[in-house]
Amino acid sequence: MKRSKLLHEGKKIMTQLKVLIISEQILFEIIVFRLIRNIAKKT
Repeated sequence: MKRSKLLHEGKKIMTQLKVLIISEQILFEIIVFRLIRNIAKKT
């Protein structure tokens, strides 16, 4: 009983972490893209 609940909680935490990592990657790509565009405009 306890072990299965722990496994379930662990899976929930893992999926939340995955979502966080994916959203951070998307944010990072957007920021880098904007920086590159700004640099391209200046030159």
